[in-house]
Amino acid sequence: MILRDLLDNTVIFNFRLVKQAELLFQLWPGKVCTTEERMNEYRMGLLAVGVPREIWKALPIVTLTEVEKAWMVNLPPYLGAGEATCLATALHRKGVFASDDRKARTFVQSLNIPVIGTVGILLRFVEGSLLSIKEVQGLLDQMIAARYRSPIQNLSEFS
Repeated sequence: MILRDLLDNTVIFNFRLVKQAELLFQLWPGKVCTTEERMNEYRMGLLAVGVPREIWKALPIVTLTEVEKAWMVNLPPYLGAGEATCLATALHRKGVFASDDRKARTFVQSLNIPVIGTVGILLRFVEGSLLSIKEVQGLLDQMIAARYRSPIQNLSEFS
């Protein structure tokens, strides 16, 4: 199966805050995607907060298999449809779940599904030599100034 990195709205929103959403496509060329349910939730957010629509036109949408749909039936009710579909897809297609939602991340880790958040993604840019630590720190600072509640303020300790 093709490895897919499934974006949750929290990560999408954080990169949109600093007008750098396209960076996610550079980090995971040909692998980053989401589900229709997650995009529906994102589109509802577009209406609520006026997020530019054009950013995510290129984001591939995966369709769940019957096995993935059946697996979702027993998920905790605090997971929304978007999170649940991304989790099902990540588990069954051996993908990575990208989210900053604490409850979702805790649940995902209990299933041994690889999970990454905004801070981890920023650090991957440095690891992949796509951006310098100074550049990603600048992005993090901008995200924090725009309402992102980062668990970490200074990325230089990780470089």
